[in-house]
Amino acid sequence: TLEAERLQNFQQLLRLEQEVLVPNQESMECRICFQHVPAGQGVLLRECLHNFCRDCLRQVINYSEEPAVACPYRDDSYACSSHLQEREIRAVSAPRQGGGRPGQRLTNG
Repeated sequence: TLEAERLQNFQQLLRLEQEVLVPNQESMECRICFQHVPAGQGVLLRECLHNFCRDCLRQVINYSEEPAVACPYRDDSYACSSHLQEREIRAVSAPRQGGGRPGQRLTNG
């Protein structure tokens, strides 16, 4: 029923709010490195809903000259004015589980 679907969607929204990082729900192409990112391997930014791979976001954070890190989304006619949330910055810039240095480029293969 419609009511059951609404309840399920609301519960999923509550679960996502508890997550430090919101993973991408579908596979996508990172708008920075243009690499394929499988579902669950990238990050969906809460403020603007743009998706990027973790490695590119980590580089954006590492090279940001401002304490408020801007969303890196740009195209020919639009530059996103949103910023990463503090919890997103901390989670993305933390050392990766399973080895690797922060900022180390990992290859898929």
